[in-house]
Amino acid sequence: MSPKTSYSFACTLPQGNYANYSFSDGLTSTTIYYNNHCNSGIYVRVHTGSGSQCWLTPAGKGSSVFVAGVISITEGC
Repeated sequence: MSPKTSYSFACTLPQGNYANYSFSDGLTSTTIYYNNHCNSGIYVRVHTGSGSQCWLTPAGKGSSVFVAGVISITEGC
């Protein structure tokens, strides 16, 4: 199993809060866990070995499965 990778991005509102992401890269799929403390969803770009995709992360806690190995996550789309 790959080591766990984590990312945090600051919220616009409320200031001082963050959207946090973590995942352990898989070969054919990757589950990204998030805890978004922002008042609304935020857009991030999920980078995989075959490209990237824009993802609107809803407020709150949850997870999403990406059918590819995830390399990184960057803020905005």
